[in-house]
Amino acid sequence: MNTVTSGSAIYVYGILSHSTRGAYGAPDLSFSIDVSLTRQFSLTPSGPDGVYSYNQTLLSAEELDDGPHKLVLQNGHFGGAYSLLLLDYIVYTS
Repeated sequence: MNTVTSGSAIYVYGILSHSTRGAYGAPDLSFSIDVSLTRQFSLTPSGPDGVYSYNQTLLSAEELDDGPHKLVLQNGHFGGAYSLLLLDYIVYTS
């Protein structure tokens, strides 16, 4: 996913599944802002099935220069295990 925002902070929120039997696996995400790898996020579910955590911060990037920024979110890695992304919302501020 690619998006261009304008501001001095970017926050990405998601829904995390705690199921150990998910069809697509655990989240394995990479975030880049303005071409630089900013953060990697992964989680190993521990159960129970059918339980979700909402409004979870996946990325918090503050103190950016105020202006346009390109956010790239990569779900999984080529040749890697399946990765589950349940994107909730993105907030950008100035």
